Amino acid sequence: MRNPDAIECIELIVPLCESVAERIERYGMTEKTVAENPDHLDLILMPMFQIGELVGSGGYYDALQAFHPSEVWSQAYGLRNRIAHSYSKLNPAIIWDTAITSIPELLELCTSLLEQQE
Repeated sequence: MRNPDAIECIELIVPLCESVAERIERYGMTEKTVAENPDHLDLILMPMFQIGELVGSGGYYDALQAFHPSEVWSQAYGLRNRIAHSYSKLNPAIIWDTAITSIPELLELCTSLLEQQE
């Protein structure tokens, strides 16, 4: 069943996921530079924050869960909350791992879900 709200959210998530990889490449980021350079950390945190904001605060969570039930949606919103409320306690190594592992997985999931709708 087509779910316009979920599809709209997923269409907004895709470029945010892509921007994480693009920023890593453009600025030559590594796990070390993300840990040592707050600008690098911020450059990858912002799109992650925006993804979580869309999922949780954007009112899309229920639509996403109805469309494709998954923990990924609550994890995205949970990361948004950690960024917003515990920024100074974030572990750059975990953020880096999220950027190079979880975000590409989310992109793959979203792309696949969109392709299934065509």
